[in-house]
Amino acid sequence: MNNPWRHLPKTPPHILSEDFEALTKCGENPKHLGLQLEILPVPYLGNIEKASVVLLCLNPGYHKSLDRKAYKDKYCFRESLNSLTFSNEIPFLCLDQKLKYTGGYKWWTRLLKRLMEEFGMKTLSEKLMCLQYLPYHSKTYCNPPCILPSQKFTFSLLKKAIEDKKTIVIMRSKKLWFKAVPELKTYPFIELKNYRMPYFTERNTKNGDFQRIIEALRS
Repeated sequence: MNNPWRHLPKTPPHILSEDFEALTKCGENPKHLGLQLEILPVPYLGNIEKASVVLLCLNPGYHKSLDRKAYKDKYCFRESLNSLTFSNEIPFLCLDQKLKYTGGYKWWTRLLKRLMEEFGMKTLSEKLMCLQYLPYHSKTYCNPPCILPSQKFTFSLLKKAIEDKKTIVIMRSKKLWFKAVPELKTYPFIELKNYRMPYFTERNTKNGDFQRIIEALRS
C-alpha cells in the first residue's frame, strides 16, 4: 500500500486531503473532533522493517506550549516530516535526545524507563515501533464517524507486523484495534494491565509477558 503521508501539506492545516474529504462526506468537521491540525500529525514512531516490538496506542496527545515549541524547532519539524517516510535520523522520533524538551520525549522516556535501563536509548529507538490508531493530535480522544484513508495505511503496517510475527503490545483501545484488524484477536499479543499508566514493567504485564518483550528486543 502506498504511503499517503508523502503528500501531507507542509503548512497548516496539517491534514491529508483524503482524510479531510472522508470526514466531510461523513458530515464531520475536524475541529469538532478536537483535532489539532496546526502541528504535524504522528501516525507512527519507528521503522516497521527494523522494529521487533510493535506498540499499539490510540492517538498522540496535545500539550499546547510544548507542541508549539517543537513545531517551531527546525530540526524537530524536519525530522517529524522525515519520520512519516521512515527516513528520520533516530527511528523512534520521541527517543531523539535532541528533543528532550518535547512532551513526547518526556512521556515515552518515563514509560520506557525500565527498558532503557536494560537496553539503552539507541537499541530501543531501533527495535520499537508505535502505531497510533488515529494520527492527529487532540487533548481528549473523539472517535471519527468513519475510518480515514490514513488509518488504513497504519492498519496495513499492523498486518505486516502480524505476518512477520513481531511481538505486539496493546497499550490502549483493544476493541478499536480488534475491529480494524480482526486477525489481531487470535494473535498472541501482549496487553498492558493499566492503560491509563502504560508503563513497561514486570508489574504492569501478565506473568511472562515482560520477559517476552525483553527477548524480542534482544533478537
